[in-house]
Amino acid sequence: MELLDDWSDTDLEDRQTLREALEQYDFAYDFHETLMRAMGAWEEALRLHYDRIESAASKIDVDLEELREEEEDEPADETTE
Repeated sequence: MELLDDWSDTDLEDRQTLREALEQYDFAYDFHETLMRAMGAWEEALRLHYDRIESAASKIDVDLEELREEEEDEPADETTE
């Protein structure tokens, strides 16, 4: 994408530069589509895991929002030298 930003409209009027710009665009677009597919798969996996979490919470009668708000008691670091 950086190369595309560097070319002026006048630069793009050169056939070879235009070809290079088109190749860069096609590469960037294909990469974008690959990322979007990966993001979609990731989102689906996250939904699946959250459904499992909701199911487990329901079985033990836990409200997930309340659970989120709970502060975990962390043991104080009591190292003695």
